[in-house]
Amino acid sequence: MRQTLLPIAVVDDRIVPNDAAPSRATPRAVDPDALRELIGELEVGALIVDAAGRMVCANRAAQQLFGERVLEGRMIEELLPPNLRDAHRVYRAVYGTMPTARPMGRYPYLLAQHDSGEAFCVQIELTPFTTDSGLWTAALIEPAAPEDC
Repeated sequence: MRQTLLPIAVVDDRIVPNDAAPSRATPRAVDPDALRELIGELEVGALIVDAAGRMVCANRAAQQLFGERVLEGRMIEELLPPNLRDAHRVYRAVYGTMPTARPMGRYPYLLAQHDSGEAFCVQIELTPFTTDSGLWTAALIEPAAPEDC
């Protein structure tokens, strides 16, 4: 996966557009409409997930990747095959104790689930940021190359 595709940066524990000058006056309150605008035109899938694991924002590429369904308001685990959902809740809780910008997982791919029920391989990169509502995470999602699956 290419690095730093998400047009946001985390500056002093705040999320800002990459081209914004750092300013300590920026509040931690995050406007979902502003996030949608930041991730909207990316060619890769992008999700913003809140501290509870609920998808706050999703771009069109993410909706297409997972089958055109509405993603916002749903739990992130719904994008995984059922047999992986409980484990992911645990991994998400652990990540919340030590959030870092990094690829998700230690393997070259992870399994996701299309709305049709078909599992497919993806690569995911995480970027955590803090809001007034707690830790949120931006995730970039790309289909994995077939040879990586």
